[in-house]
Order: sequence, then C-alpha cells, then structure tokens
Amino acid sequence: MYSFSAKAELSSPAAAQKYYDGLYRTGRYMDEWNADKKARVRRILANLRRAMSATGVAVDFGCGTGEFTPVLAGALPGWTVVGAELSDVAVTAARGRFPNLLFGTVSEILSSGRKFDLIFTHHVLEHVADLESTWREMAGLLKPTGFMVHILPCGNAGSFEHAIALARPDGVQRGAGNRFFFEDPSHLRRLTTDDLVQLAAATGLRLEFEAYANQYYGAIRWITEDPRNALRLTNTKGIRDKAQTRRLTRLRLGLFSVSAARFAASGLEVICSLRFGNRLNLAKAAVATLLGPLLPLCCLVDSRVRARAEAEWKQRAGDRAGSEMYLAFGPAQ
Repeated sequence: MYSFSAKAELSSPAAAQKYYDGLYRTGRYMDEWNADKKARVRRILANLRRAMSATGVAVDFGCGTGEFTPVLAGALPGWTVVGAELSDVAVTAARGRFPNLLFGTVSEILSSGRKFDLIFTHHVLEHVADLESTWREMAGLLKPTGFMVHILPCGNAGSFEHAIALARPDGVQRGAGNRFFFEDPSHLRRLTTDDLVQLAAATGLRLEFEAYANQYYGAIRWITEDPRNALRLTNTKGIRDKAQTRRLTRLRLGLFSVSAARFAASGLEVICSLRFGNRLNLAKAAVATLLGPLLPLCCLVDSRVRARAEAEWKQRAGDRAGSEMYLAFGPAQ
C-alpha cells in the first residue's frame, strides 16, 4: 500500500518541480498508456473538433514527456499543438522524443500571454497541489470560445475499484481528497463529476461532453496487466471484517490467476519479437516457456479481457460508475 508522503513534497510549485524532475529522471514515468486508450482519446478530440473552429491552438497542459501530445496533433490536423510541463527534465525528454512538436515549461506558457482554443490534460488534476488555483490559471489561458478536456481518475460511486476500496476501513481516504488506498503517492485527490462541474461553473464553463471507463472489465484489464496490481489491491492487512477478508481473498485468487495468464501471453509476444531488453521481459519469456501447453489458454484469457474492456467502453461510456472520466467543458454562453 502506498503512503501519502508526497503531500508535503507537492506543497509548492518549486517543491513539485523538484519532485517530478526526480520521477522523470528515472525514465518511463507516465508514458506507458496502451494504443486502445490513445485511439479513444483521439476519437473524442476529433468529435469535439466539430464544435470548434477549423484551425486553432491547443495546449497539452502537464504533458510529461509528450506521450499524448502527438495524439492531440493527430486528432487536430491544421492546428498548432504545444506541450507544457512543470518539469524541465520532462520537457527536455519530450523534445528529444518528438522533435517535430513544440514543448515548453508551464511557467513559459503562463507568462507568454498566449490564448488557446483547447486545453487538454491527461491524469494531471489529481496531482496538482492547489486545484482551484491551477484551474483558474488554465481558464485564464482560454479564448472566450475555448474548450477544456480533462481525463483523470473518477471518484464516482459504483465502479469495481470503488467497491474494492469500500471493503477496507482506509479504502477511501476522506482526509486525503477521497483518494483510493492503492493509488500512486503523487495523487492528492480523486474527484467526482460533480466536483469538476462545480469547479468549471466558477470560471464560466459548463459540461459539454462526458464519458467514463473502467466500470468493471476495464478495471480488470489494467489490474491484471501486472500480477503485483492484483496483490496490492486485494491486500487484507488491517481488515477485521471476516466476510470482507474472505471476499478479497477469493478476489485475489481470481485476479492473480487472470494476471498470470496475461503475463504469460505477453511473454509469448516477447519470445516472438526476440526483445529481451530488461528483466521483466526475460521473466515473461521464462514464464511463457515453462507454461508451454497452457499458452493457448493464456492467450485466450488475454484476448477476452481486452475485448470485454473495449466492449464495455462502447456500451457503457455514458455510465458514471467508472473509475476514469473523460470530461469536456465549453463556454457557458
């Protein structure tokens, strides 16, 4: 289980920059989102473009190393797309990864006086120390006809992850922004749809579009991508309720079994591609080799999980009982 040690480290812009500089120096922080997720974001932006002008300027606010900046550029042909990030280390990495795109620091963007037709964030708002101040800064960057799109963890009731959190006495941390117990330590809050709607209304914006993911199968997909996730989310330490302990123990067995199968299936992909660049890939390859005859079953489990998660998105995107939300805000008038 994660501690909440990052709260003090993110208490000021300077402290936050130092904190995230350290994370980005480790490499591969916040840059491992799957292709299905990127395609989903691309479609949402392309559809939203119908309500906006043919050309414009968009900023990927809190872009990290630029993972979603080219997604914006692809969804908005003819637009100027800029990536902005608090961390100098991340900006340098983004410029190296995508030399044909524009990147700068958040301070440079804020001081430039430039106004934007679209402000996009992907898993940013749960990290900022002062949410209201950051929101006002972003609203100040918008043109009068501009839009915001925010993608972030969702605190609405009813999701599979919310149910797991409720099984623990410390599962939903009320004194820490209602975040769930298993979240990354740099997450300072878990917002609901209503939280964002109220925040937007204070700056003259209204909800134009909403979609939700990970009601159930989408959550199963990300949880079982790594066996450690299943173990972390179903940890029964500190739970005195025997019924909840039994429930989480059964859930651990099921999630870990699915995760192991998917781990082996991805190991087969590693073997086929002959990429053994790190220990995790070597472990996947070893597991896949040892399982041998079970591999067809493992591949079937993996494909079923992926397919059901994608079907859930298509069928239940309007269901607010998800653990991730996609919200677009536009001018109230």
